[in-house]
Amino acid sequence: MAAAVAAAASLLTMAQHSTRAASARNGDIEVRARLQSSHVLLGLNEAHMAITVKAPDGDGNAARPPLNLSVVIDRSGSMSGEKIEHAKLAARQLVSRLRESDRVAVIAYGSDVDVVFSSRTATSQAKSEAIAAIDRIYDDGGTNLSGGLMAGRDEVMPHRSGEVVSRVVLISDGMANEGISDRSELAQLAGATAERGVSITTIGVGLDFDESTMTALAVSGAGNYYFVESSDALAKIFDDELDKIGETVATEVKVALEPASGVEILEAYGYDITREGNHAIINVADLHAGETRKVVLRLRVNATKPGAIDLADVTVGYRNVSDGEHNRVDVHARAETTRDQQVVLANADKDALVHIERAKNAAAINRATALYERGDMAAAQAVLGARKQEAAELAEKTEFKALEQEADEATDWAEGNMQAAPSSAGAGGSRAKKANRKGAYDMMY
Repeated sequence: MAAAVAAAASLLTMAQHSTRAASARNGDIEVRARLQSSHVLLGLNEAHMAITVKAPDGDGNAARPPLNLSVVIDRSGSMSGEKIEHAKLAARQLVSRLRESDRVAVIAYGSDVDVVFSSRTATSQAKSEAIAAIDRIYDDGGTNLSGGLMAGRDEVMPHRSGEVVSRVVLISDGMANEGISDRSELAQLAGATAERGVSITTIGVGLDFDESTMTALAVSGAGNYYFVESSDALAKIFDDELDKIGETVATEVKVALEPASGVEILEAYGYDITREGNHAIINVADLHAGETRKVVLRLRVNATKPGAIDLADVTVGYRNVSDGEHNRVDVHARAETTRDQQVVLANADKDALVHIERAKNAAAINRATALYERGDMAAAQAVLGARKQEAAELAEKTEFKALEQEADEATDWAEGNMQAAPSSAGAGGSRAKKANRKGAYDMMY
């Protein structure tokens, strides 16, 4: 995957920015909404739009926002031995890094849920007591993931405020088999938590957890998703997450779209869409310094007249962590119509194409991995092959060959993971599925 990541990084540098892109800025947050081309064909056609939300680079001098944190540790029987010891070590290290402006709670869950350390200000004494409580955690029981998540949420919720980053960090090594176990219901729980200003980061440990559920929780919960096969990497993941939280510049990020007449929003790659009348609303993860979040939409556009047409009003709302204020950025997306496909291709927005094609690569990898999981390797390979062919044709037509390179490297990498374990059962198959879905997650978001 390293080569694919390197190619992905180079693509944005190579892309040429369209002078007709819809963009706006509020303070340091920039929002852009672009189609794959500044032109669309007359008639009824599909189109793709890339919406990007960019935070300013950090200068290293900004004060870290206070944290309102809950660490939720799976202590089910499958976590016995090194896993639970590494999880406890990582939690101890995280607690030791907190400041007196922070709050922390620690929850352990198996079949039962225990608040082993209720939310308190992270004074030196409180941190010592929290670490002692972590040391007393033992493995036992099933995996009541929903119970742990709700307890973590309930510890954080009363202490929210405008200038504080509120986060639940959830660790699991297994399938949710007690409490709520349905993936969609768990995602709804995470989404409702994020709506109330508490984001959720999930960390899957080993090869037995349900990566689709853990990814869905992180996406719906507006947090981050991590996969570590070996539990001894947990301490680094905790450090990375704490560093990210410390660089948070905007929370409660939402993209709202009001499509123009004749425009229909068919899909937001990797996201759930909430429909409210003619509006489509998408929750996006917290924004960190120097970071760009993206949403790629598949549209149906019925262009009935020549000249310029409206596509959508796009509003990005967010809470600025520096002052706790809610802000918004508004952009208006338009396009020119044409009867000539060559005009569409000649006016391709290469910057938008990078994001759009990357989302398509991720979606193809997820579809292929689901087929592989069901035992249909041939169908999985066909999905990846079709994605490569589509990217190659577009790269040739737009004279943007790097699109083909990235699609080739991403799909070859995913197929290689599956070929290394022809059966999706067993440790090799679990490793392939988790690697592919984590790779697709990193591409998509």
